[in-house]
Amino acid sequence: MPSRHGGTLRLELRASDPSGASYALELKTSSGEWRALVNLKIDGKVSFSEWSAPEPPSYLATAAGAILRTLLRDLKAAEGRAWPRRIQRWRPEPNSRKVSG
Repeated sequence: MPSRHGGTLRLELRASDPSGASYALELKTSSGEWRALVNLKIDGKVSFSEWSAPEPPSYLATAAGAILRTLLRDLKAAEGRAWPRRIQRWRPEPNSRKVSG
């Protein structure tokens, strides 16, 4: 179920070897869903396939890139560590305000 405020990112491992991995990426908000395949190389190269729908919100695409760079950095620092099978994160919309109650 999509979040009413903000969006979710989900990465699911499709294939991996010592040189890299491929993930299915899914982004969801209350207004839509976007899917792409992501290829990661341990040398730091990240490539996205075409999105399944028009471009996703930039805050979610930017967050996905940051999460993938962090994943690569952590894997390079811990040699021999396995690629995670799933990663899921929530990010707020940039314009959302905290409401106190």
